[in-house]
Amino acid sequence: MTRFCLTAIGLTVSMILAGCQNEKTKTPPAKTPNSGQEEHNHSHDEGGDHDDHDDAQGGGGHAGEGPLMELGSTTAGSWKVSASRSEAALTPGGETVAECEVTGGSGTIAAVRCWIGTKDAKGSIKALAEIENATDPAHRHVHVEVPKPIAAGSQLWIEVEDGSGKKHLAGFDLKQK
Repeated sequence: MTRFCLTAIGLTVSMILAGCQNEKTKTPPAKTPNSGQEEHNHSHDEGGDHDDHDDAQGGGGHAGEGPLMELGSTTAGSWKVSASRSEAALTPGGETVAECEVTGGSGTIAAVRCWIGTKDAKGSIKALAEIENATDPAHRHVHVEVPKPIAAGSQLWIEVEDGSGKKHLAGFDLKQK
């Protein structure tokens, strides 16, 4: 009985530490179809832990998450994708905040996923980027896990999945110092 209680407590603490702080709802990681990689989903509903952009922090970003650095713009299929990430140093095994803007394109966007690592996502966890504000559906926010170790040449990858299930990739230099 003692072993069961200790195991249950350990699992509970692990789940709490793995999630966003003060999060109201949490969907457990799910497998991304055909990728073999995990996908990290979590809610950023109103009243949750992510406030509107705080321009006073210098560079945008969310309250408590620090300023963001621009990583640039490129294309993924017919979509124009721009990305930014937290200015904080990347810690292997930790996470970073990323934001992206997906505009243009033809058809609908079924999902936008992000990860840090190699193009094939080996050793990385794909995270679902969420629309923060229904009035600006092009803007998405995500917490991306940093792999341990960080592979040489790693980038922030943004995968735009269209309504037909076709996936389009864009890679961004992490701009590590």
